Amino acid sequence: MVVHFYEVRNCTFEGYKGDPVLFAPADTDDDTLMKRGFRRNKEGRWFRPVNMAEYNFISYSAQFGDVAINDANAGYIMNFNAASPYNQKYYGDNTANVLCFVSIGLMASAVPATLLATVLVGGAFFIAAIILMIIVRVKYPYSQFGKVLCIVYIVLSILVILLTIAVMVLIAIICNQMMNDCESCCHSIPG
Repeated sequence: MVVHFYEVRNCTFEGYKGDPVLFAPADTDDDTLMKRGFRRNKEGRWFRPVNMAEYNFISYSAQFGDVAINDANAGYIMNFNAASPYNQKYYGDNTANVLCFVSIGLMASAVPATLLATVLVGGAFFIAAIILMIIVRVKYPYSQFGKVLCIVYIVLSILVILLTIAVMVLIAIICNQMMNDCESCCHSIPG
């Protein structure tokens, strides 16, 4: 996609190291590029990272042809706020990942805390891990790590519920068998 950025004409809008950037054409004057915030990468190409407002404007305006960013529309661009899932995904991913790792740590600490301390301490870790996962899903809905973690926690919860039901049924069967054994034992005692 072609973007005319002030006097730097025919820039290309691309991704560079995971960031949206404008790459300047090779024949542009270095002083002009430096004046407009461009910098040189290791390959020798001039690029300029775009901010969220510029990204939204470029993404929206690309459907109409070449995009022009100049003095006439600079104020409009800075206040341009089109809905873009990229913004939430890009700017929230690192925080979402940190929260997911903390949630995993709390979940992993729940079992040892239950064994070493009490069920209440382990339960508190478990609840805190679930709450952090819910916060990630609500605040950062485009976080892939958050989605996967949510699915893993749901599957683990279902397995724990099924295992609890199986243990309760097993305990009921064992208790019933013991009662029957005790009852038959007591009938054979004279007296």
